[in-house]
Amino acid sequence: MSPSSNLNQSLSIEEFWAWLGLHYNCILRAGGPGFVLFDQGDVHWHLGTDPDGIFFAQIIRGKETTAELYFNPSDVHYVQSTAGEEEQVLFECMGGGEGQDSVLCHFLLTHDHDAKELPANRTWTH
Repeated sequence: MSPSSNLNQSLSIEEFWAWLGLHYNCILRAGGPGFVLFDQGDVHWHLGTDPDGIFFAQIIRGKETTAELYFNPSDVHYVQSTAGEEEQVLFECMGGGEGQDSVLCHFLLTHDHDAKELPANRTWTH
């Protein structure tokens, strides 16, 4: 994959979350202030929205949830992407006080966002 021209773009949280739902197998790690959840060979990621509209990412081993991250999408002003090592891309959900955005949570993926690739009912694995 060639370096993406989409790096350093801003996405809405809704656009990012819909895209991430197709790319959950591409997540290498996720976290927030003071914690990081790492992908491992014997676990899988589960993304969803609870009945109150709160977004969550869970790490599941077998039938057991071993770790989870929850955040309110209304707290996220935008999602920014920046290049990581190799072709990895860091997506940071930015929010906070007016004019003082900080990272609420982040997701490191194996590749960048490409809005043109969104075929219906497709899940990506890298």
